[in-house]
Amino acid sequence: MPKRKNKTINVPGKIIVVFSLVAVSIFLFFLMLKSFFNRYAYFNINKVTIVGVNESAYRSFARRLFGRNIFSVDLGRLKNQVEQETGDSECVRLERRLPGELRFTLKRRIAIAQVKFLRYHCVDESGMLMAGASDIAYEGLPVIQGLEHKFQQANAKYYALEEAKKILVLIQEKNRMHSLKDYTIIRINLAKQKTSSFFIAENTLPDDLSKDNFSKAQIEVRFDPDKPVETIAVLGLLLEKRKASGNARKEGKGSLAGIAYIDLTNTFSPVVLEKKDKGL
Repeated sequence: MPKRKNKTINVPGKIIVVFSLVAVSIFLFFLMLKSFFNRYAYFNINKVTIVGVNESAYRSFARRLFGRNIFSVDLGRLKNQVEQETGDSECVRLERRLPGELRFTLKRRIAIAQVKFLRYHCVDESGMLMAGASDIAYEGLPVIQGLEHKFQQANAKYYALEEAKKILVLIQEKNRMHSLKDYTIIRINLAKQKTSSFFIAENTLPDDLSKDNFSKAQIEVRFDPDKPVETIAVLGLLLEKRKASGNARKEGKGSLAGIAYIDLTNTFSPVVLEKKDKGL
């Protein structure tokens, strides 16, 4: 039986050379095109638009961009730089508008809590530290305790702290809850060896209340950090029910009067422990 001959395909060397020349030509064309866009003065930045916040606070930042080529700037790096310029805004959008305009859309960051390490630092809704610090606590902002070292280690001025996000959800839910508008969260304690808790007080407390009496007026609420939404929902219902009973109002006291602590670690079975009457 005769042997079968294997067919071999011979590609002419000229075709390989032609394809190679075409590929090199295309590469060189795009290289020259990129070089043209990066060097041509027509594409130099001559306008920087900042919307969403007061533009005057960013004049110095904008001046530093003028004259640079719009294609040579790193948009990711620029986004970080504009956020660090004042420390109180977030860049939600950055776009090139040819031939020479950069447009920044910024959103004002809002402080909803604070943390203390050496000094008090504000924390925004995303879990990032804001610019500035104070020797005394910021009025009206809950103090987060137990995450101080996390904020320091995580470089939270530039990156949101994951461990704080659920706690910030708790604060945001409380601020949105109409039934809790008469109460303020003073501090949140995330101790490792015991149940996490936060302390609330009524907004009607006198301004001249002594430190000792102010501490006594705060009511501890024990909770599960993994259930911030459920915790606030149940707390709102409990205090609404207590207010509706009218006992505290008749005695000229607030809805928190007479409470030793509230335990919401199990939101399906909340516990309100009343203070013992000293007269008994």
